[in-house]
Amino acid sequence: MVMNIFIWKIYCFCLVFWVGGSLIYAQQNQDSIPNNWHLLDWKEDGVYGISIKRAYRELLADKTGDTVLVAVIDTGMDTLHTNLRTVLWRNKREQGDDEDGNGFKGDFSGWNFLGKIEDASLEYKRTYTLLLPKYKGRSPGDIRKRDKREYMLWKEVQQKVMEDSLRNINGMKKTMAQYKAADQKIRETLGKDCYSREDLEKLRDTELAESNLYRELWYGKRFNTNKELLDEEKLRLNKIEETCYYCIYIQNDQQRIELRGADENNFQQQYYGNNNVMDISGHGTHVAGIIGAAWENGLGIKGIADKVQLMAVRILNIRDDELDKDVALAIRYAVDNGARVINMSFAKQYSPHQEKVEKAIRYALKNDVLLVNGAGNNGANIDTVPFYPTSGYLGKNKRFPNMITVGASGPVRKDLIFNVSNYGPEKVDVFAPGTDIYSTDLGGTYKKRSGTSMASPVVAGLAAVLRSYFPQLSARQVKYIIEKSVTPIDFPVAPPYPWRQEVEEVSMKDLCKTGGIVNAYKAIQLAESLTSRKKK
Repeated sequence: MVMNIFIWKIYCFCLVFWVGGSLIYAQQNQDSIPNNWHLLDWKEDGVYGISIKRAYRELLADKTGDTVLVAVIDTGMDTLHTNLRTVLWRNKREQGDDEDGNGFKGDFSGWNFLGKIEDASLEYKRTYTLLLPKYKGRSPGDIRKRDKREYMLWKEVQQKVMEDSLRNINGMKKTMAQYKAADQKIRETLGKDCYSREDLEKLRDTELAESNLYRELWYGKRFNTNKELLDEEKLRLNKIEETCYYCIYIQNDQQRIELRGADENNFQQQYYGNNNVMDISGHGTHVAGIIGAAWENGLGIKGIADKVQLMAVRILNIRDDELDKDVALAIRYAVDNGARVINMSFAKQYSPHQEKVEKAIRYALKNDVLLVNGAGNNGANIDTVPFYPTSGYLGKNKRFPNMITVGASGPVRKDLIFNVSNYGPEKVDVFAPGTDIYSTDLGGTYKKRSGTSMASPVVAGLAAVLRSYFPQLSARQVKYIIEKSVTPIDFPVAPPYPWRQEVEEVSMKDLCKTGGIVNAYKAIQLAESLTSRKKK
């Protein structure tokens, strides 16, 4: 009997343990992750959110914050979205004719530095075109010391263009081989060496009609015969092989000046673009909702910050690389118009005017403005592979004390790190929720997006909360508090693996400076402690 009781206790213990394990697993089942997981708490909800919902309930319930202006430098914003229009910044000094005297006529809710430009443009292509006349054919020995850095940038983008050339050539060779194989079969079937589009009518119901050659000749209507098509493709391939240069499409400089309203590389021209900040891609709208989607209307979602205004500053098109000039002037515009936090959900690999962007970041520092930027989504270590804008001083090991760089994390231990997030134990400060974040989208809708573009506004939203409820805190102090209050990840994690290869787990300290995920609850506790200590 005693033995039976003992066995029964063992059985009950194992059952409880098994059920408990099942409950924990259920909390971490990806299918059951709530849409607002990034707002939730690990201990209460079983997901690695930032615990802001708990913080409002337990720490801020009896407090009233100040309204904080957050600039969203991005693709613009859906200014008509029901969850955003009530928190959209209104420039009360502007009536439509630059009454505020800031040089930006009609900037009611922000500014669009793109003007009418809608095409995508990558920085390495722009930089290659810009520096080609200056450095083509020159050797390192011909370069003055002050031009060394620019020359090295030229060589880097030149190599990138050459790699594009080779890919293009190989693709054209493959297409040419397919054309020739199809041409031989068509000639044999028709019994003639030269055939026209009209001749192809006889082959419409055969397998040959599926070939690229048939489709190009039949549907393209640029060529009348197979000989014309093949001769043209051969000439094009030979020309590219001889020059080994991929003719990348970049709009005529004069055309871009007319569309934008200024030369892209002339920093003396500062007042250009227009006041149309309406988003056409959804990226900036999604970012804005994460930071501060309206609380009071009871619709859709709630942003992280409950006392916020959102300024739209448009410098990006979808799949575009932002111009250094636009970045620098957008930062200055946001600072001059009262922003206390600036979110920058973009990153690129080349920055020909890095010093201009650095001066703008210094300007923000001088005016006590905090900048938050996404680390990028290339699965790269940005300590060794630079991405811009960078939080480090040009040519130095110093970091800007008013800038936080953010990697993207997920809701559960499995796949805790977003698989293509950039990282770096020195240049990435923290990780924050950035996987399947549910937020505002175009046309009054909502959707999930992933990436450091989503993680950055999570941190910007937290920064806005701290500057709202503890307005005496400086930008430096807010950065310090956010970094010191992370949830430390003390177990090994799978690092980013963009190509889905098997990887060994690493310490979180190998991925970011703090080794943790931002925690609003702990940040607010620390802010309360620091500010109350000053009052005594």
